[in-house]
Amino acid sequence: MLNQDVVVINAFTRGGSNILWNILQSHPDICSPIYETGQVLYPFKGAWIIGDILRPIYASEAICKHLLIKLIGPWIDRRLYTFKLKNLNNEDNRYRYENVPYTKAQLETTTLCLKSIDQDIKLNRLLSTIYEKIAFIGLVRNGYALCEGWMRRGLSAKSAGILYQSVVDKLLEDKNYYLRHLILRFEDILTNPFGTAHLLYKFLKLDPVQLNKLRLKSKRIINNTGDHKAAFGEENKKYWFNQSEIEKVLISDISKTQANRLSEHDRRQFEAYAKSALQYFNYG
Repeated sequence: MLNQDVVVINAFTRGGSNILWNILQSHPDICSPIYETGQVLYPFKGAWIIGDILRPIYASEAICKHLLIKLIGPWIDRRLYTFKLKNLNNEDNRYRYENVPYTKAQLETTTLCLKSIDQDIKLNRLLSTIYEKIAFIGLVRNGYALCEGWMRRGLSAKSAGILYQSVVDKLLEDKNYYLRHLILRFEDILTNPFGTAHLLYKFLKLDPVQLNKLRLKSKRIINNTGDHKAAFGEENKKYWFNQSEIEKVLISDISKTQANRLSEHDRRQFEAYAKSALQYFNYG
């Protein structure tokens, strides 16, 4: 395979995966395909329909081993590799360290870091069949905060609870299935980003395990008044921060802010379908 080492982030939509993804990509030996896994594999209009059809097939270990690996494994590997090389011309991702760009040879040997969101977590079986040297990192977040964000985008509290519980169930199932699997809480990352980076790099057996700076992407966040604005700098641009600087741009209580905006009725509706997931990670 063109990609020898692969790590996959599994997370929720609006679950803070952007921060985790960029902490991982701050390491000089890790690069992404720039886009999420589903965006790379289902890039055309209406592709979500195809994805919904194929995910149960991808999730079948028997089918993956005996059919899909031979038919589409090389295509997936080539496509992910092609997207990884696009980092050479990406304004933010082309740097190995701050102001030090990758060479093509350096980029080719980096660990590929994928991000699979919500139902795309079901692609894990397929990816683990294609790649022998693969690791998984699950990311959970305060469910009440996620419910508030999802409801602002049209989801009901009931649907949010069902989705939250189903994703957590899948993360825990995979934790017991794969040898190299780690689950982190979003809130813990915010309070100790450099400590998280050290933990991740050590888990992935990367060298060095400590960096002087981490690179983060600016995204809009919600404040106490309900306004959305970029957390720092220009939205969707990436910036490097040392340990003292990063504490000023990461809002450690953002989940609490969002959770407090949830009405008591919606909170109870959400809990009715996600109680065990909330309790497992000490959110409920």
